[in-house]
Amino acid sequence: HTGNCAFQLAREARGGGRVSEALSRLEQMIGLGEPENLLDQAWFER
Repeated sequence: HTGNCAFQLAREARGGGRVSEALSRLEQMIGLGEPENLLDQAWFER
């Protein structure tokens, strides 16, 4: 659940021009290693 939220918040932040926040959220998600089905996308967007 935490990884999904971090991914969604990263997308919202990036869409709003808050790049640093987006990167931080993606790093959080990658660090958690979840959800596995979105990890490749998180690595790509980072």
